[in-house]
Amino acid sequence: MNYKEFAVLCLTYCSVIVFAANLVLNILATRGHYISNHTITEVTLKYPTLITTTGYRTNSALWTIALFWTCVWLFYAITGTCRRGIFGRVIFNPLVLTVPMQICWIVACACNICWVLVWSREELFVGFMLMLLCTISGIGCLSFLVVATEEMERPTRKDAKVDVALIYIIIQNGVDILFSWTAVSTLVNLSVFLSYDPVMRPPMQASTACTISLSILLGTVWLRSVSENVAFYKHTRYLYAWYGVLITSCIEILLETSNVDDVNVILTIALICSSFFCLGVKGFVSLYRNRIVPSYDVDVALR
Repeated sequence: MNYKEFAVLCLTYCSVIVFAANLVLNILATRGHYISNHTITEVTLKYPTLITTTGYRTNSALWTIALFWTCVWLFYAITGTCRRGIFGRVIFNPLVLTVPMQICWIVACACNICWVLVWSREELFVGFMLMLLCTISGIGCLSFLVVATEEMERPTRKDAKVDVALIYIIIQNGVDILFSWTAVSTLVNLSVFLSYDPVMRPPMQASTACTISLSILLGTVWLRSVSENVAFYKHTRYLYAWYGVLITSCIEILLETSNVDDVNVILTIALICSSFFCLGVKGFVSLYRNRIVPSYDVDVALR
């Protein structure tokens, strides 16, 4: 075992430990006053926004799915340290959980842990910044993951078809669904900060703050759709979890939030329609390109 493989092995176990600590802390901060005098739910309800749903972060089935999916891919990673394939340990062949990817993952989990501690103490601006850093680190984690997967797919595809498929389905989409959800949470935190934090003098109206957050999200949907279908198609062609998070979150806003004003209703509906449209475009582009050339030769087709 060389130095690089030893680093990957150590970071894999560290990634599991940090996420486990993050998960336990989230449960404690949600279920009772173990961390501070306020739970995450109490703080969220104390500072409501026009896009905060009653099930935010606690009863949301989507959050449960994101955590479950994360546990599944981390379990797969741990089993990869023990299983052996034709080329040796599965964790190294194909090597997609690279050192930079796992460092970004650990930083993101650390930011979420810090967010729980400060949000339960009603530090709104610091909480927003920590959630933003968590999302940025998550984007870095996903970026390193898809690049490493694309580099390792061709030499290992024929001999490790099952593992390559599981990497696309479990690991890539598992990371994507979690940090897609933190991206939505970041924009909710932004609305809370703009509406309630004493730093904002005078505080921004709740409707205006939510309009800003929804507009950012709408722009992000179109930017990601264009970039993943044109510039980064060969890296992101199997990423679909983002659309599920987005559609579910927006529908939840419409169904559970009764005090959304007309402008934000229009923006939310526009988000849902845009998400379905971009999802359909991505599916069409994938089918079209895969009919012309097999997926493992997609880089040739894009030249």
